[in-house]
Amino acid sequence: MEQLKTIATSLGQAYELNCVVQLTLVDGQRPSGLIAAVEDQSVLLNQQAGVVHQIDMDTIIAIDFLPESWWQR
Repeated sequence: MEQLKTIATSLGQAYELNCVVQLTLVDGQRPSGLIAAVEDQSVLLNQQAGVVHQIDMDTIIAIDFLPESWWQR
């Protein structure tokens, strides 16, 4: 539960700072993009202009902040 709070906090920071992130999911996927929204139990990840995916918060096991800007991806 503590790890989930840390991930939720990091996702909130990424959203506020408009940072590019790479998420690690329990199934091994590693999607990256901008956080479009953080909801109670999910996050909306903008992977391409206009392509937003909803990801359940409890499937995220790690978050990495990437150095490149959104427009450099």
